[in-house]
Amino acid sequence: LQEMRSLPIPVQSSPIIDSTVSNAQMTSAPLKIESIAQAIQLANQLQASGQFADAERVLQQILAAEPNHAHALHLYGVLLFQAGHREEAIQKLSQAIESSPKEALFCCNLTEMYRKSGMLKEAIIWGKRAVELDPMMASAYSNLGVAQYDAGNLDEAEDAHLKALVLEPSLIQSLNTLGSIERARKRPNQAIEWYQKALTIQPEYVEPLSNLGALLVEIDRFNEAESFLNKVIQINPNYPTGLCNLGLVRMKQLRFDEAISLLQRS
Repeated sequence: LQEMRSLPIPVQSSPIIDSTVSNAQMTSAPLKIESIAQAIQLANQLQASGQFADAERVLQQILAAEPNHAHALHLYGVLLFQAGHREEAIQKLSQAIESSPKEALFCCNLTEMYRKSGMLKEAIIWGKRAVELDPMMASAYSNLGVAQYDAGNLDEAEDAHLKALVLEPSLIQSLNTLGSIERARKRPNQAIEWYQKALTIQPEYVEPLSNLGALLVEIDRFNEAESFLNKVIQINPNYPTGLCNLGLVRMKQLRFDEAISLLQRS
C-alpha cells in the first residue's frame, strides 16, 4: 500500500503574549478594551490546554468588544479548524488577514486549512504569500511545500522544503516530505535517506516510520520493513497504513492468518 503522506506544520495559534492570566480572571462579564491583550493570552492558554469551549467564550467576548481584532479572529479560526468546522475556520482566518494583512502566521495557517479542505490552488497562493511576508519562517515554506506536493508539483515542493531546512535543519515535516518526494520519483535510496534523517531526530515519529516501512515493502525488503512497521503498531496499534503494510509483509512470509487479521483491522 502506497502512502506517500506528507507532514504539514499543524495549524498554530498566535505566539503567546508574555503576561500571566489566571483562569479566575475569565468571567462572563464583557471584557474591557484595556484587558484584551490579557484575554488573548488567556484564550491561547485555554486553547493550548484543550479547553476549547472556554477559549471560545473568551474569544467571543473579545470580538464583541472589538469585532475586527485580528489575533482573536485568527485564534477563533484555529479553534474552529480543530473542531472540524473548516469552512467557518477559513472565513475567520480570511477576516483576520483583512484586519492584519501582513501577518505571515495567518497566511501560513490559511495555507494548511485550504490544503486540508482539498483547495490546493488556494493553499499554494496563500503559502506563497506567507513566505513573501516572512522569508525566515521555516514553517511557511514547509506548509507551502506540502501543498505543492499534494498538487503533484514535486520540483516546487522540493524547493520549498529545502528552503525550510536551510532555516530549520531539524524540521521533521520537511525531512519526511522530501522522502515522499523521492519515493514519488521512484528513487528509493534517496527516499530512505530522507526518512532516516527524520527518524534520527525523532525515532518514534509514526509518519516517517510508516512511510519507510511502506517503501521497503514496495522494493521487496520485507524483513527490514517488518521491524519499522512493528514499531509503528507498537506506537499506534490502530494506524491504518501500518496495519495494511504489515499485513502485506505477513502475506509474503506466508503467515496468512496474521496477514488477514492485520488487513481487516486496517
